[in-house]
Amino acid sequence: MTARDPLAAQPIHDDGRKANVKLILLWLLAAILVLFALLNTHEVGVDFVFNTWSAPMILVIAISALFGAAIGFLVRGHLANRSKD
Repeated sequence: MTARDPLAAQPIHDDGRKANVKLILLWLLAAILVLFALLNTHEVGVDFVFNTWSAPMILVIAISALFGAAIGFLVRGHLANRSKD
């Protein structure tokens, strides 16, 4: 390939805008989740397989968010490893 070849590899200049946008969206989503949890503090019944527990909704929301984040982290890692093969 020559320097004039349009298919020649050219350096990509990424000044971090994509990372900044993702970080801002992540913080915005976290703030909305915290606000939602703080506005829902009443007791709720949690039905799980063989038993029912009473817990504050803020706790149920927080635990659900942590489980969702953990599952997303694991799936993302699994998919990244699959794409390398």
